[in-house]
Amino acid sequence: MARKRLQELKPALLDVGRPSVVRLENLLKDMTHMMQSADLNDMPYAFRASYHPGKGCLLGTRESFLRDIYDILNNPDEHAPRVCLLTGVAGSGKSTVAHSIAQLYDKQKQLGSSFFFSRTDIVNRNQKNLFSTIARDLSDHDPQYKSALWGIVKEGRALRTSTCPIEQIERFIIEPGKELHPVKPLVVVIDGLDESGDQASRKALLNTISQKIANDTLPTFHLRFLITARAEEDIIASFPPGPRIVRKLMEDIPQEIVDRDVERFIHHALRLHFDFKSPADKARCQDLVSHSQQLFQWASAACGFINGYHDFSGFSPSQRLDKILQADDTDSTGSCLLDHLYLTILSELFTSGETQARFRMVMATGTVLALDEPLPLTSHSLLRGGDPQIRPSMKVLGSLLIGVLDKEKPIRLLHSSFRDFLLHESRSTVFHVEIQPHQPHASKFSRRFRYILSHLLCQSS
Repeated sequence: MARKRLQELKPALLDVGRPSVVRLENLLKDMTHMMQSADLNDMPYAFRASYHPGKGCLLGTRESFLRDIYDILNNPDEHAPRVCLLTGVAGSGKSTVAHSIAQLYDKQKQLGSSFFFSRTDIVNRNQKNLFSTIARDLSDHDPQYKSALWGIVKEGRALRTSTCPIEQIERFIIEPGKELHPVKPLVVVIDGLDESGDQASRKALLNTISQKIANDTLPTFHLRFLITARAEEDIIASFPPGPRIVRKLMEDIPQEIVDRDVERFIHHALRLHFDFKSPADKARCQDLVSHSQQLFQWASAACGFINGYHDFSGFSPSQRLDKILQADDTDSTGSCLLDHLYLTILSELFTSGETQARFRMVMATGTVLALDEPLPLTSHSLLRGGDPQIRPSMKVLGSLLIGVLDKEKPIRLLHSSFRDFLLHESRSTVFHVEIQPHQPHASKFSRRFRYILSHLLCQSS
């Protein structure tokens, strides 16, 4: 109605003196911009899905590998690949590389969009808002693209609020993409494609992307895509190597380079507790590097445990390091190696049947695993009737969970491999967490519960 009224008034508004015309034209532009923003803001958007500057590679690590990806994405040749698929096992550092690449292009004003899938935040980051998020980000870079996108969605609320990936990629990316003309190609980073859903639920998404790439209908001349995922069969089949797609493997990084980078990471992470210039500490660091088997997630979790978030059992960092090195994981590789580390850490943190039971209870019913929208530590305590044991039980898990050291931040898993470990009884044994199948109203419950808790907290304060 407002748009129709504006069009009716426009001729009359322009039928005035020149100075007034200029002011009115500027006013019309401002009103048009406001309507554009209002309509585009209707499109689903994944907040908190973009890259995080603090989650990239440690300075001085993986430099040559990052340069290889940069060269692929920056190749100006019209026949150059448009999509780089980066694969690797759990914990190998794919997401860290993705954060670094996104940050690099953001600094150069060439980051079109970044979208990081997460199983622990599936309600906010999912297939239903992937392409609409990318489209809204791209519209911030190019006025012509923004105008074209608005021209497509402005007359149809049903279209601009669509959650269908197939419709989104066609109407939000391909059609307005014809008007996308950046000075340099924009880079779109999509991380953790394997976490967008199981094979059945992501089939349509993968088919759509692969078909658009195969038919060369994506506006890839002005866009480059970095996509990361575990090397799962359906994903690999959807991105076969070809003129438009190049695949990079984390496993292709030479072992000596990865070991050197892991060593630098360990030095940085444990610098407050150890003097790695001394032969003894240097040798222990080398043992940690050897145990990691080139898995950065292993090194990260091990260092978090060694640093000891909220001291437990009276062990010093040196003693905790020894416990990691003494663990018998010589026959473990990949996810089994991570499983063994998780089991070692949890066994040291929760030594009795009672504390192990409390851990399982908190993880299962405290929304860490059970709900799409995790809640902060304060809410965990209230959820359990103010149980005084909840906070100490959670705070010692700083090497495996995010948010346990800040009572107002939602508690999330540090890495998806920890979730896989907890949900498989054969892998986690006494720490196995059994949760009920996903309930369709879980997200609504989480939001409603968050709302109620916020009021309770206000009243208590």
